[in-house]
Amino acid sequence: MKVLFVHDCAHVCQDLARHLNERGVETEFLPLTTFLDAVKKMRKSDADIIHANYIHSPAHAAFLSGKRPYVLMAHGDDIRYGLSFSQRMEISRASLCFHSTPDLDGIIDGSILIPQPVDIERFHPMGEKGNGKKAVYFTQSTSDPRLRANEKEYITRISSYCLEKGYELTIVPSMTHIPYEQMPQFLSNFSLFFDKEFPADAYSKTALECMAMKIAVFDSDSVESNFDYVLRNHAAPVVADKLIDCYESCL
Repeated sequence: MKVLFVHDCAHVCQDLARHLNERGVETEFLPLTTFLDAVKKMRKSDADIIHANYIHSPAHAAFLSGKRPYVLMAHGDDIRYGLSFSQRMEISRASLCFHSTPDLDGIIDGSILIPQPVDIERFHPMGEKGNGKKAVYFTQSTSDPRLRANEKEYITRISSYCLEKGYELTIVPSMTHIPYEQMPQFLSNFSLFFDKEFPADAYSKTALECMAMKIAVFDSDSVESNFDYVLRNHAAPVVADKLIDCYESCL
């Protein structure tokens, strides 16, 4: 079996590829540089399955390519606020649809939860640095401004929390690029990670990676430390096995 990943999101498919390869699934990646170029390359692909991430341009390119079967993965603000006519058309032709966080359940009929994978070999406990009272927050980067609507108020709230609890807060602007390979070392400088405020039940991939490193995660109003949960449900080999079962059902 060969799978063509279109427009990887948050390194999700890169994290899964090695484990898929170990299980006999060949993988190939197609960045969405230009829409028409992606359509042409998909038409020429010898992949058995097209896996398009994000149900906007990548999904539309898969639809127009005429290649079957294709599967679609929703990652959040692409479907959270409703589906357009174009999206419904793309979904209707898809062999399967996946969603990456529990809050998206039910938006697309029959969509399957494929949890965000965590590379537990890369993201693992490293021990605290310094005084152990350092916190970090990454400002929102999303195509839908509604997810950023209350961010200023949220930053004010978490700043007050840090002041009260004695944490030194680092706010990382969304345009800051930290290479994925360097992210574990960067995160190891902190003992508390502030996840995005909205929506509920939708931990970011970085939050899950922090949990795998035993870094506490602040989610809205509470601090979570779900190390065992992440290993059971989000470890990349576990997610890869679930994905392969889904792929096989399409062929």
